[in-house]
Amino acid sequence: MPLNARVRPLRPGYSISRNVMAPPFEKGTLGGFVSAWQPRVGGGGWDHAIYILSNCHVMSATPFAPGNASRIMQPAVSDTGVAPADEIATLTHYTSLNALGGNPLDAALARLDAGVAVNPTYQDGTTIQGIRAPVMGEVLTMDSAISGPHTARVVNIGVNSAISVFGALVNFNGYTEVTNDAPVGPSIVGDSGGIWRGADGCAVLLNFAGNWSDDQGRTVAVPLAVPVQQTDFWGTPMFAQDGSPVLRTHTWRHIDNSGFGIPMPTVMTWVRLQLGQGAKFLDAAAIAQ
Repeated sequence: MPLNARVRPLRPGYSISRNVMAPPFEKGTLGGFVSAWQPRVGGGGWDHAIYILSNCHVMSATPFAPGNASRIMQPAVSDTGVAPADEIATLTHYTSLNALGGNPLDAALARLDAGVAVNPTYQDGTTIQGIRAPVMGEVLTMDSAISGPHTARVVNIGVNSAISVFGALVNFNGYTEVTNDAPVGPSIVGDSGGIWRGADGCAVLLNFAGNWSDDQGRTVAVPLAVPVQQTDFWGTPMFAQDGSPVLRTHTWRHIDNSGFGIPMPTVMTWVRLQLGQGAKFLDAAAIAQ
C-alpha cells in the first residue's frame, strides 16, 4: 500500500496534514506515536493518551506563533483525505519557530481522537526500541509519505545553518545531515516529520527538511556558505566579551540529496517536558493500557 493512502489502524510513515489546504500548508509524515498518562481534566485520576509526533510546520496553522488547535487528518488533504471523515487528532503541543533566532526543534504533538486505532509497526514490521543520538557514518531508515521506506547515511552532526521554511530562511541549531547516492534523495516535500531509525531499532532523528534530485541526478542547489549567529543549544544568542555577536560560517558541503534531521533525544526531552516523564514511544504494551 502506498504511504500516501488512507490506512486504518493508523501506522507511522503515512501521509498527514491539517484538514484544510490553506497557507501555510505542507503535507507531511506521521513520524510515530507517543504514549503518556495525563492528569484527568477536573481531577479525579489519570487518563492514558496517545499522540502523533511530527513537525510543527506540518501540523500547525501558525508555525511562527503559538495558539492554535489544528485538526489533523490522514491521509493528507492533498492526497485523498476528506474532512471531517478522515480527521484523526487535534494539535496540542508544538515548538513555535522563531524567524529571528536559532531553533533547536521543529516538532509537534497532536492528541488522537477517542476510538482511533493505531498500529505502531513500520513497513519492516519493527517498532521503535528506544532513542539515541546519531553516529557519524551510520545508515538510517525512514518510512515517509512520499519516498516510502528508504535509507540514508549520516554525514554531518551538530550543524548550525539557515533552512527555508515557507519561503523564509530560518536558523536551526544542532541539526544532522543525512544523504545517499540514489537518484531520488532521502527527503522531499511530504517526508517532513518522518523518523530516521537505526539498525538497532532506535529512533535517531526527526526529519524536517531536505532537497531532492530528478531522475538524472541533478541536485537542487543549497547555499555553499551561510553565516549565522552562533547560539547555544536552546537558541540563546552567544556574545563575545566585547558584546559583539559570535558569528560562525558553516560551509555547506555540496552533497547530492541532502536531508536534515533533529536528534531524537532532544525531541523526546521536549516531549517529556510537555507530557511528563512517563511519555514514551508507543509499543504493544502501551496500546493495551
